[in-house]
Amino acid sequence: MLTRLFFFLFLIISVSSFGTHNRAGEITYEHISGLEYKVTLTTYTKTSAFAADRPELELKWGDSSLDTVQREQIIYLDGDAQKNLYFGYHTYAGPGTFVISMEDPNRNEGVVNIPSSVSTVFYIESVLTIDPILGHNNSVILTNGPLDNACIDKLYIHNTGAYDPDGDSLSFSLIVCKALDGLPIPGYTYPDQWPAGPDNQVHIDQTTGNFFWDTPQFQGEYNIAILIEEWRGGALMGTVLRDMQITVFLCDNNPPVIYPIPDTCILAGETLNINIIANDPDNHSIDLDAFGEPFEIQGDAADFNQILVGPPALAEFNWTPDCERVRLSPYTVYIKAEDNSFEIDLVDFKSFNITVIAPGPEDLIAIPLGNTVILGWSESICEHASGYNVYRRADSLGYNPDYCVTGVPASTGYVYVGSTEGFDNTNFIDNNGLALGQKYCYMVTATFPDGAESLPSIESCAILIKDLPVITNVSVGETDTQTGRDTIIWSNPTELNETQYPGPYHYKVFRGEGYSEPSTLVYTSPVADTIIGYTDTSFVDTGLDTETQVNTYRIDLFDDDNFVGSTFSTPSIYLTTEAGDNKLTLHINDQTPWIHYYYHIYRFDDDLGEFVYRDSTDQPLYVDTGLVNLESYCYYVKAFGGYASTSILSILINYTQETCGIPWDNEAPCPPVLTVDSDCEEGENFLSWTNPNNYCADDVMLYTIYYKPYESDEDFEAILTINNSMDTTYLFTGLFSVAGCYAVTASDSLNTDPDGNVFRNESELSNIVCVDNCPVYEMPNVFTPNGDGVNDLLNPLTNRQVEDILFVVYNRWGKIVFETTEAQINWDGKDMNSKEDLSEGVYFYTVTLNVIMLNGNETSALAGYVYIFRSGQNTK
Repeated sequence: MLTRLFFFLFLIISVSSFGTHNRAGEITYEHISGLEYKVTLTTYTKTSAFAADRPELELKWGDSSLDTVQREQIIYLDGDAQKNLYFGYHTYAGPGTFVISMEDPNRNEGVVNIPSSVSTVFYIESVLTIDPILGHNNSVILTNGPLDNACIDKLYIHNTGAYDPDGDSLSFSLIVCKALDGLPIPGYTYPDQWPAGPDNQVHIDQTTGNFFWDTPQFQGEYNIAILIEEWRGGALMGTVLRDMQITVFLCDNNPPVIYPIPDTCILAGETLNINIIANDPDNHSIDLDAFGEPFEIQGDAADFNQILVGPPALAEFNWTPDCERVRLSPYTVYIKAEDNSFEIDLVDFKSFNITVIAPGPEDLIAIPLGNTVILGWSESICEHASGYNVYRRADSLGYNPDYCVTGVPASTGYVYVGSTEGFDNTNFIDNNGLALGQKYCYMVTATFPDGAESLPSIESCAILIKDLPVITNVSVGETDTQTGRDTIIWSNPTELNETQYPGPYHYKVFRGEGYSEPSTLVYTSPVADTIIGYTDTSFVDTGLDTETQVNTYRIDLFDDDNFVGSTFSTPSIYLTTEAGDNKLTLHINDQTPWIHYYYHIYRFDDDLGEFVYRDSTDQPLYVDTGLVNLESYCYYVKAFGGYASTSILSILINYTQETCGIPWDNEAPCPPVLTVDSDCEEGENFLSWTNPNNYCADDVMLYTIYYKPYESDEDFEAILTINNSMDTTYLFTGLFSVAGCYAVTASDSLNTDPDGNVFRNESELSNIVCVDNCPVYEMPNVFTPNGDGVNDLLNPLTNRQVEDILFVVYNRWGKIVFETTEAQINWDGKDMNSKEDLSEGVYFYTVTLNVIMLNGNETSALAGYVYIFRSGQNTK
């Protein structure tokens, strides 16, 4: 209560009798052509301040030139306010970054968080980037006004309704309001410093732009500055600075609540219908409104119609975007609900995103031709498509995309194989590593200049004709680094053009180490007069390293001494193990041209002295659990697969090499879940967290608490270890500053790896919880420096979380009689120069406070009066 009283008194004594003027404003710009831009300068002023009215203003273009721009329009608003529109045109000499700005001598009088606001310059700016590579730029457009009302102790929300007509991404932040020459206003404080405390917090959502004030504590006018940045391809394209004003009243109204609205998408040409519902805790009727880019589009703008005023209130949003709206970035729609109370009307904001997507190309057809597949499809219905992406997989899937999923997800097994450029370029030849006899399926998407991608087409498949030999087996027969053995089997061509290649025929087998292209000739088959019924189609390759490497093979067919063609280069299937806690993960590295349907897992049984069947999987990965750490386990895999062609054996069986692995505990526990209860006034932070042993681990032994004093710090520091898994709380007491961020990790018992190293596994950091300070600096209004030992020094009544100060005292003529940077002040009532006692009376002081906050030390300012009283009863 003392804090509130002090600030209220300070507010009253700060008010001057000057005229008033600027309350809010911003600068936006629009590209006209070439290097010419149109700027709209918008200010919001008090209508009653006619003496300070501005029919023209000076606009600086950021290239050392300026113009006087005339006011073109006045729009009168409720609450002694008017909107003033000024327009200017400017042609720049060339590319660059330009700060377009305006400054005017007057802000309006009595702004709580701006010292001497009536004599503080009002300054707004926007940054324009002209970059021939990134393209022309238009600034954001703000669709919601900057004058708003709030109530004491009620949540306040505001949104600028910003959208970017170029589809650039936006980010939002709060900055200090600016004054002369674009410098921060000295002594400016954010609204949550009136007074500072856990019940008074402001922040802005960097993505949605929603500004939250939870909750205002004092009546009056407050100004904030919202910086809106637009990004294109990771580059900052421009900014707009909005300076806005919030008037806080004492009222008992509660704001309405809009029900959540999920993000969505819509196919170009189809209609999106969304019902918007809001309720009011005080049963007031509600006006619903919507704004954002979909309402500003020419030709296919969205509609918003309120059906019921409620409560609950109901409105319907409708939009049928055409193909021109297809783009990578979503369109943001802002919903505003404003109640109709008998006091101050309060609002709620919600936003949702709509992604407009293009339908997939139609009429896709795949035609096999030799060892290639020729694709063709119809043009996209969206004529600003810039090209097409082509995706392929072995065998069909019948993929139907989920709603709003564009492109072809990697989870489908489809891979990108190429693209075409141009809206009408609808043909593609795939000759990239295709295996004869295999079935290949394709899907095509349309692409757009900004990176957007359409839904995929319906898949189309083709089987390559078998006019060359096809490898069917590369199977490991013996595992060893020197005496290993591979068996290679292939199938004769069944559609060879024997007129073109009359024979006689023979094969050559080539080998490559690892996955390299085979180049070593290892076998030449006997010559045969006919390819039909040719029986010498296998070879056993010996003296190999099959234990530590893959071997890759290729078969070349010759017509006499003339080369006819080759098989697809085919490696053996290679098995590796990955150690885990009481488990081994088997990775089946399979790069064969045929498809494997399933794999049989075999593990060596020490009691039987042989490998035994363990399990089966249809994935190239298998986890064997229930193992004993630091014991060795050996495996091989038997793979079953085939080609799509009916001329090839339907089931192909191939073996991996044998390999062994040793399980060991290298797995960290899952991280705890942390909560922090902060008592700012008592200087305490109480941490509590969950025990992973209760849900995801069984060997957690200790916890480590990490801390960083500022949210912007990159690194945490370990500050405490708790050596009891059952102890999941800790109380930090006696803290001068409670601000900072905490995280907790869990570590398991001591472990040993196969090399004998001893260690612990530590989890990832828990969720990070940050808390902030609630600085308070209260001054008495009287002290009695009369030497009686009671109240002889001026000290603050309360000093909480203030790191240092600049305290200055003035006499009635404005002369400085005392100053100090000591937070406790300890002024004895003497003139700092003459060392003489000052006379009784009232002295004015200012205090610049450097307070410790989560986002870094912040500066705020206080001012007031103190009375020196040297005789009579001592009192505070």
